[in-house]
Amino acid sequence: MIYFADTNFFLECRSLHCLDWKQITNDKMIELYICFPVIQEIDKHKNNPQKKRKTKKIQTLLMDLIQNNKQKEFELPNDIHLIIKIADKYKLSDLKTVEGLDLELKDDEIISTVYLFNKNMNNSAILLTHDYGMLLKAESFIDVCFIPEDWLASEKDEVQKENERLKAEILKLSKKEPRINCKIYIGNLLLENNTKKTLNFTLFEKITESQIYYYEFQMESHCPRVMNFNISALEKQINKGLHYEKPSQSKIDDYHKKYNEWIEHQLFVLQTFIKKHNECFLICPVRIELENTGTVPAESFEIEVFSNMGSFFATDNLDKYREDHLYHFHAVPEAPKGEFKASSYLSLNLLNSNNEPVPPILNRDLFPEFRHEETRDKFTFYPSYEDGKLKILCEEMQHQKDKYVMESYFLIDEDKLKNNKITFSYHIYAKNITKPMTITNEINLNINRISAIELIEDELKEKDCI
Repeated sequence: MIYFADTNFFLECRSLHCLDWKQITNDKMIELYICFPVIQEIDKHKNNPQKKRKTKKIQTLLMDLIQNNKQKEFELPNDIHLIIKIADKYKLSDLKTVEGLDLELKDDEIISTVYLFNKNMNNSAILLTHDYGMLLKAESFIDVCFIPEDWLASEKDEVQKENERLKAEILKLSKKEPRINCKIYIGNLLLENNTKKTLNFTLFEKITESQIYYYEFQMESHCPRVMNFNISALEKQINKGLHYEKPSQSKIDDYHKKYNEWIEHQLFVLQTFIKKHNECFLICPVRIELENTGTVPAESFEIEVFSNMGSFFATDNLDKYREDHLYHFHAVPEAPKGEFKASSYLSLNLLNSNNEPVPPILNRDLFPEFRHEETRDKFTFYPSYEDGKLKILCEEMQHQKDKYVMESYFLIDEDKLKNNKITFSYHIYAKNITKPMTITNEINLNINRISAIELIEDELKEKDCI
């Protein structure tokens, strides 16, 4: 378990060997970090008569840490192994990237430091503090653990305890605000703490113009256009006595039109085959989990999930969506055939029993069903898709309730990929949230390219085109 110590941990708590760590964790291995803002705060108390002894003891520990590569190990009661470390110092420009904090305040600087540590190290370090104000402010950014009362060096009287309790209640009341927890899974990857992830894909390689020309030649050779609609001498001999009538010119023209369309379609499928099949590989299932752990409902809640590298969509049947998404080769159109006839005949108009044209089928929808206007429940989540973005709206997102879970899909646009990287962002808004939140995550794509020639040839042979 990893903890960051607030200043009051060193100035108000008893000796490390007297603390019962079981009260806050079951782990036997504990890492305790001291960040630069805390060191500065401790240094301010070196001339304080009440804190002078404590400060001197802590400064001795800090010197010891510096001489031992910024860390020192302790064996504590109950088989607790404690490692104290000095955390890396972050630049002010990096600390300012955490929105919603005022770096003029040391508390906010400590919170920003722990937040960046978690983000850069892919960890979930917990801030250890005994400051109610710090606790309420930090919990919007990081996990916080409140120091147990019996860890403190001197027991507070009942008046002090009651004052602190009232102070905490006032802070809670003044901070009535929803707190939205959002988890987004792309495939099996959880996007959190702005950490980089990797998705693996197997895609087809693009086919060349020469390969397209080769298959066009193969199809036209295997399925040539029929130009002669006469019959052979053998067929005349077999059907001796019957009159052969060639197919009409309109049927021949219609055949040539269909053959031209067939060639155009086959070329179109060849040209788009790789792109369409790769798009089927580049569909990622998306799972979104939302929860309001704040003190009040989120009014006019809205979350918008988007990426500049593709679009979100919904489907009830992914396999059918993929099949409908593809373009397939067609079998060659059949050439028209002539007919052998004994005599000519007259065509008749199709009439009913009264020698009148057959009446059209009556439209049964004479009385269309009355459409009721949709009435929305204010506690229900309503997803929608617009311009490739996924939006989830709720008039009043209740707090301290079960998670809302939604599943969708995301189609990566292969043409937009740059350096095999893709970003996902989500924007959270509610009328009573002080500051809307936007989070962006970057995913690396590990792409393996394979040939599509075998798949193309299998489909062409199935349609008897080559």
